[in-house]
Amino acid sequence: MQENAQHRVFALSELVTLIVQYLSPSDISRWMMTSKTFSRRLELFFWSHPVLGNCNQHSTSLVQYACHFLSLEARSNLKLSPTQVAPSPESASHALATLPEFPRLRKLAIHAHESNSFLLLYSHLVLHSPNLTELNLQYGFKSDSLSMEHYLNALATTLPRLQRLTTKCESMDTATVFRLLEVCFAHPQLTDLQCDFVMDDDRFQVIDGYGTYDPRFAALLKSLQDKDKAKADAGQPTGLRLKSLSLPELHEGYPKDFLIPFLGSHVPNLERLCIPMMYMLDNEADVRRLEENIEAGCPRLQHLFSNWEIEAYDTDNGWSSFISVLRGCAKAGLRTYQSSRFFDDDVYSQGSISEKLLLYHGETLEEIEFPDCFRISSRSIQSILSTCRSLRKLRMESFREMACDLHFRDVLTEWVCRDITVLDLDLKRQVDVPEGRSEGEVMAEAAQRVYSQIGRLVKLEDLRLYYHEYCNRSEYYVYDLTLEIGWLGELAGLKNLRHFGTDSHNWDFMGPAEVEFMDTNWPKLQSITSGGVTSLYGSRSQMDLWNRMKERRPYTAYNEIHPRGVWVM
Repeated sequence: MQENAQHRVFALSELVTLIVQYLSPSDISRWMMTSKTFSRRLELFFWSHPVLGNCNQHSTSLVQYACHFLSLEARSNLKLSPTQVAPSPESASHALATLPEFPRLRKLAIHAHESNSFLLLYSHLVLHSPNLTELNLQYGFKSDSLSMEHYLNALATTLPRLQRLTTKCESMDTATVFRLLEVCFAHPQLTDLQCDFVMDDDRFQVIDGYGTYDPRFAALLKSLQDKDKAKADAGQPTGLRLKSLSLPELHEGYPKDFLIPFLGSHVPNLERLCIPMMYMLDNEADVRRLEENIEAGCPRLQHLFSNWEIEAYDTDNGWSSFISVLRGCAKAGLRTYQSSRFFDDDVYSQGSISEKLLLYHGETLEEIEFPDCFRISSRSIQSILSTCRSLRKLRMESFREMACDLHFRDVLTEWVCRDITVLDLDLKRQVDVPEGRSEGEVMAEAAQRVYSQIGRLVKLEDLRLYYHEYCNRSEYYVYDLTLEIGWLGELAGLKNLRHFGTDSHNWDFMGPAEVEFMDTNWPKLQSITSGGVTSLYGSRSQMDLWNRMKERRPYTAYNEIHPRGVWVM
């Protein structure tokens, strides 16, 4: 009787839909096993987002439940056909006749790491998914022209609703790159194109001090110009629909005669751009033309990314094009800036990169990230925190112990980013000691100033505080996050904190009072991270301490970071 009542309640499809969005696949699976009725009712949800791979034999699930798939993540060793005994083009071709249709599939992620025959198979998978809106292809082998041609033909002919395309590999030959760009630029619905690979331009050479490029750059630009002219004659909007773009990386940079007019005339809807490097942007006329074309041709550009090393002393390539782009999108104002391999310093006569970034966009920036950061000066970090009132996120991750730390001595003015929710800092206990004062006294004042600034950022949800690696165990920083002689008490106002991370040495010096403090003052805390070479459970007393915390908060996750990896305990 009770079971029938439950079935009547859950006969409401709206109620089931509301509940399952909060459940993991394992939760749904256990629910399905309670009765045949629930099994039938939840089958649609259980098979909506599968991850298929590591299959030694053909999985009947692919055929039986394909009609339910909304998203699919497929691995390279997934066998799509029972006839696929060994990878070969013949078995790939035969798979075309045996694969089911995927009528509801909207998102497809493909990870192919073994051979080109899998790329052929996945091309057929794409051919059977006409309603795809998002496709992510990653492969770790050198593709041959036949395999890529199958894949590109599938993109060009089968996916009229595709909106997002990501292609990630190590490198791609020039002919395939131009074919890919032609297909994508001709697509009527594509708004997001991410090319995460290096383009092998085997025709590049330097003659009389100038770079010469593959003539297909000029041909591609001419094709876009002709299409825009035809659209204008027909009274249609010109330019591509792209809102987010990352072009393939070129070791020597893009030819300015291609990139400047491309950004000026063909991407009017662009909101996100991964800045491509340009070759020899070395005269004032070209610098000014790039700035003007960005301002006129990309009026909506507000999110900027770069994945190559920009250095202030490299005035021929990176610096000039970067500063031109910054000035060009100053009218709209950047909201996001992210740069990997970021190298900044404040010793050059033309100023630092951070100084220029804040000069043009300090009032509008909301997110700043420096993954794999080579260098950013302490004064630049302080300037970001004391200039960017709209800042919501600041995250830095140093590359192999490079200098990316905030010195205590530089925190002299108030931080204005009161709405920030994510803050990631490397701190260094370094101060200037005036004559007649003790180092300990000056250091205490500086530390008080730093931690009180952090404590006033009451909207913080994610806080990570790490310390400079050549601070050794005997230095006072290990006590910074204690209550008795440190400044943990300054962080009592962080009532919205959900994640907190710091060095493992800091955890070693915490005790019951600090754990009680976190439990009392950070009611929303969901995860704790220990970074370094020692464990969060380094000693028996520490293990008992954190076990008591886990008893009090069983839902809290305890993570450990060992350089470049995270393991959840």
